[in-house]
Amino acid sequence: MRVSTAPARDLLRRLGDPQRGRPVVLVAGTKGKGSTLAQVEAALLRAGLHTALFTSPHVEHVTERVRLDGEPVAPARFAPAIDAALDAREAARRDGTEAAAATWFDVVIGASAVAASDPAIDVWLVEVGLGGRLDSTNALDPWVCGVTSIELEHTAVLGDTREAIAAEKAGVARSGRVLVHGLGADDPAGRRVEEVARAAGAIVRGVGAGGGIDQRNGRLARALLDALGEAFDAVGRSGSRPSGALLDGLEPPRLPGRLELFPGPPPVVLDGAHVPEALALVLGELAGRPGLRGAPDVVFSCARDKRADELLKVLAGRAETLISSSLPEGRSETAGELAERARRVGLAAEPEDDPVRALEAAMRRARARGGWVLVTGSLHLLGPPRAHLRHLARCSPSSPTCS
Repeated sequence: MRVSTAPARDLLRRLGDPQRGRPVVLVAGTKGKGSTLAQVEAALLRAGLHTALFTSPHVEHVTERVRLDGEPVAPARFAPAIDAALDAREAARRDGTEAAAATWFDVVIGASAVAASDPAIDVWLVEVGLGGRLDSTNALDPWVCGVTSIELEHTAVLGDTREAIAAEKAGVARSGRVLVHGLGADDPAGRRVEEVARAAGAIVRGVGAGGGIDQRNGRLARALLDALGEAFDAVGRSGSRPSGALLDGLEPPRLPGRLELFPGPPPVVLDGAHVPEALALVLGELAGRPGLRGAPDVVFSCARDKRADELLKVLAGRAETLISSSLPEGRSETAGELAERARRVGLAAEPEDDPVRALEAAMRRARARGGWVLVTGSLHLLGPPRAHLRHLARCSPSSPTCS
């Protein structure tokens, strides 16, 4: 449990405070943080600005966590940054300062800041890891903040009500700066976000909660871009100016594992929805997509601290079959335990511990009936299936090479 941002602040100080003087957009929330910031990134790149985007967790490789001008950071650039952050933590241990207690996530944030410290970078876009108030990313000094959505998650750390979680996530607010949120006006969690943000002296703007995933993320991205443009004006920054209008005509970009489609056949969608509300939105978003006919065959796993039964209830009646799998490093219940949970809510389920074999089984079933596959429940599940799907795409008959 985090009790302070002091370790991250000390680590950044030892790294030379590469975040100082940078325009930072910091976004918290249960779902949609990274996808919203990916839209902001695309708009800024369209304007000719240079960007750094920090997201978490990664799906296949740690370099996914840092994108420079829309591309994952090169390993040759990120590796020495990780070394520098680890060295800074070791120095703090010798000196007995706060960074001695830096977590792996603190180290990654420090390394990400070093890797993105090129003076050419115009804007840093940062996804909060867990909560907001005490998250390592809150050691940065954001020009604009956002809160996407609030659902029950990490309740042992953040609190066991949406209102308590809202207060933690609204802890990213800064005095005199805009905080945008995507919660409804009649939502108690939305009201709590506004109370906490206003108490911190922030300027609060709500954009509403209706519509599909891309619509919700798009509204928030537009408001963040408009607020960032205002912040540019306030400091007299010259050159290209951020604006929500830059999103006009742009297709929403996809980060790995966020509504990510592999066309197949059969089509496979990867999405790391980890709370029931987000999973219901994902299924609704996909229901009208061309080529995704009927109910999917689902590959599923989730972390031990997630609401597994509620996630499975969302899938009941909306999944053709379910193949339960396991997360790495013992993060989940066994595939057998999850399959038993699934059967109790009326799902036809079978276990397969290995995520790639689970994917292959689901693909065989979907191919036989002209259906499609959804892999969901956790971003931590998606790495091996995604790597396998990319390998299959390289080795398809239409591909000139297979490596």
